[in-house]
Amino acid sequence: MARLVHLCRSRACCGSCLIDSDLGKVCVITLCAGRAMKRWLKLVDRIEAYARDEGCGRVHIFGRKGWLRVLEGYEARHVVMDKLLVSVAMLTMFFFCSIRFEVV
Repeated sequence: MARLVHLCRSRACCGSCLIDSDLGKVCVITLCAGRAMKRWLKLVDRIEAYARDEGCGRVHIFGRKGWLRVLEGYEARHVVMDKLLVSVAMLTMFFFCSIRFEVV
């Protein structure tokens, strides 16, 4: 699984990973946060372009429903249920292992 963190000079960060699934190669946006959203929302477009270049057929985003109001072309298809089995510190350590950074 390839992981990439996209950084924006306007104080934002988006993270993505590429996975092979039953639907083909998928880019999953795993996090997206920052200040002044209008200035950095274009990072999602850049991640989509990166996903296309890597041969992905779709992008999945796991986030709050409010993202649907600002992201064009995305729709809610499934409910994601979650149960925490390990500490948040372990999840953070796992996420940041073998990550490639890109400043845009």
